[in-house]
Amino acid sequence: MIVLPDSLDATPTAPALRLLHRVESEGMMPPRVFRLNGCTFAILSENDQRTVVTIPPNALVTIVLGDIAGDGFIKIRYRQKVLVMLALDLRSRGERILHEQQSA
Repeated sequence: MIVLPDSLDATPTAPALRLLHRVESEGMMPPRVFRLNGCTFAILSENDQRTVVTIPPNALVTIVLGDIAGDGFIKIRYRQKVLVMLALDLRSRGERILHEQQSA
């Protein structure tokens, strides 16, 4: 079982979500979207409870915060929820989807 420090609360504020949407939709930064090649685990943090979430193969996830090249956790968005997962898991099980491929 993985225990996260309280400082890694995965629930973004409404203004943060609006800013992220604006940044992505206005082309200020390309969305960092990945298709998972295998089953992957992430952690959902809601109401001081942490739950392990299984993300199935072929699911699309978007990096919300963090460096995929790092060793720690990154925040991702999957099915309208923000979760945390290990950057290593996304590097080893994910394939970057270019912006043009998403709209195809």
